Parts: sequence; C-alpha cells; structure tokens
Amino acid sequence: MRSAQLRNDREFIVRILEPDARLGLIAGEHYAAISYWLDPGSKITLLRRISDGWAPECNQYFNTVEFVRWASQP
Repeated sequence: MRSAQLRNDREFIVRILEPDARLGLIAGEHYAAISYWLDPGSKITLLRRISDGWAPECNQYFNTVEFVRWASQP
C-alpha cells in the first residue's frame, strides 16, 4: 500500500477488509480510490464501487483496505 500513498492524483483499486454498516461498505468489495488529500499518509477517499459504480462519498484508513492494483492496470 505504501506505493499507493505516493501519488494523490493516481487512482488505485482497493478491497474492503472491514465492513462498515454505517457507510454501507461490505468486506470483499472493490473500490476505486485515491489518497485523501488532507491526510495522504493514512487515509484514502473511496471514489466508486467497481461492481456498480456507486459512490460512497467517504474516506477510509489504510488499515481497513488492501491495495489490489493501480486503476490503469487491467
């Protein structure tokens, strides 16, 4: 995940590790994300769920997600 923290403007894909019922996040879901601009060292912004494009409009700590790949990679 450290490499994903280096660029705030580069999208990457993460897998949710911990569910969050309040935000509607389910463990195992994949999301497009970027580093959170106010706290790029410890948070990300979830942009959209990969399966259906739903935008959760929330941030998550790095320890609640797993880096999967850069969004530009197939």
